[in-house]
Amino acid sequence: MTFLSAPTSPVITLVVRFLEWLDGLDAPVVAATAIIAGLLAIISPSWEGSLIRFGFAGLYNRRVLSTLLAIFALLSEFTAYALSPTRLEFATLLFISVLVMLTYLLAPKRMFIALDYPAHVSAAEAKLTAETPIIGLSVDEHACAWPLALVRVHHVVNDWLGPHPVLVSYCPACQTALVYSARVNGRYLGFVVAGMARRNLIMRDRETDSLWQQATGQAIAGRRAGSQLELAGGEQMSWAAWQKEHPQTEVAIADPEQPSSLLPGLTRFRPVFAPYMLLLPLLLRDRRLAAREEVVGIRVGEAARAYPLSRLRRERVVNDVLGGEPLVVLYSADADRVRAFARQVGGRVVTLAAEGDDLRDRASEMRWNGSGEPLSATTAEPLRPVPLQRTRWHSWRGFYPHTSIYSAEA
Repeated sequence: MTFLSAPTSPVITLVVRFLEWLDGLDAPVVAATAIIAGLLAIISPSWEGSLIRFGFAGLYNRRVLSTLLAIFALLSEFTAYALSPTRLEFATLLFISVLVMLTYLLAPKRMFIALDYPAHVSAAEAKLTAETPIIGLSVDEHACAWPLALVRVHHVVNDWLGPHPVLVSYCPACQTALVYSARVNGRYLGFVVAGMARRNLIMRDRETDSLWQQATGQAIAGRRAGSQLELAGGEQMSWAAWQKEHPQTEVAIADPEQPSSLLPGLTRFRPVFAPYMLLLPLLLRDRRLAAREEVVGIRVGEAARAYPLSRLRRERVVNDVLGGEPLVVLYSADADRVRAFARQVGGRVVTLAAEGDDLRDRASEMRWNGSGEPLSATTAEPLRPVPLQRTRWHSWRGFYPHTSIYSAEA
């Protein structure tokens, strides 16, 4: 079959050669190839992130491979139908057309639309139950709670806390909520969802199109590659616990005028990530913990350690030493909250125990509340917070392959 007698450009010439090559194949082979290409295109968010690791961030940023696969699938099935214009091939052509359309619609940036500057209401106006999980942040005299359900459907929330621009983020693959300062080198950046790589959310800033890894806050590609977002110190806990500590807090609420997705019904199912999540147990070589076990990850210098949440729930207070720094990890069951503090107080190391919701030094009368603030006259200073990350084992292990795991017997 001759498609064109005199192509007038290199692009047309390439398409003609491609169609002539397909013309030499059997229609069933071409149709099967089209279906495979279409399926690979629609689930591309599950595998396309690997392009970044191999230095092809530009291809990832523009979704070049998924677009080429979609075009390849459509052209292949058109050719198959031209070779064998049967009802089956026509039905296959319609199926491939739907796959191509969904490849466009199911792009992460369309499935999960960033929420920009949501309205804030007072605690009294917030319609939250005591157990509602929130992400809370307090800076200076300002405090705000973002309901986890709100952040979960958008994945990225660009907001302000007083004069401070903040990025509230949530990764669906590792269920990690992190709050960063959105100011980099004195410049405010706004973020959107870009996709997933290394079992973790990838974000794109609107100003430079640079790509940022949510778990580390580092720019991994683009003009800002190598730049670092600063953790703002957000915490995940119940609404009742946050409101008790911050009675004057504000609460971010959803904007009915701003959708969370072009296809809201599919955001919970996340079909484009399903193949990746099903294969996750096979992809993770480190079997010390189950791939999706929830852990609290802490880094001190080059040392990293994962604290299984199941163990923290049992022990409540863990006195440990990581990277030469004595620290304590505290779990509150009522608040479903994890905090960590340095145990160096007044030039000496203290060993802490739980006393209700408070902490006390086993060797003295010094006491602190759950926020690390001193409660007794003999307590010299507050406990210094240690940053932590509440995540899944597969994600923590992926970014810190030499991590240790806390064990009471160690």
